[in-house]
Amino acid sequence: MKNYIVKEALKNDLFELYYQPKIDLKSKKVKSVEALIRIKNKDGSIIYPKEFLFDIANDDIIELDKWVFRQLIEDSRYISMMTLEKLNISFNVSS
Repeated sequence: MKNYIVKEALKNDLFELYYQPKIDLKSKKVKSVEALIRIKNKDGSIIYPKEFLFDIANDDIIELDKWVFRQLIEDSRYISMMTLEKLNISFNVSS
């Protein structure tokens, strides 16, 4: 079932990255963000990683990692343009 979820999400472009800010408490400024992956169903509901990341095929993990990396690059350009700040973006890879 988990392989099916990932394959369908890749095929239908259902993955989304959410960015959780990490804030410096002294300066009260965002210093970095962590990318968190989710699947957004067509009905608007969210599937969290615990439901699809473990025990999936290695080929699917590699494709998912490639998607995350491409999306991070695209998003980081947008974030940099909008904030005019350099932010560190962290993410986990599984391969």
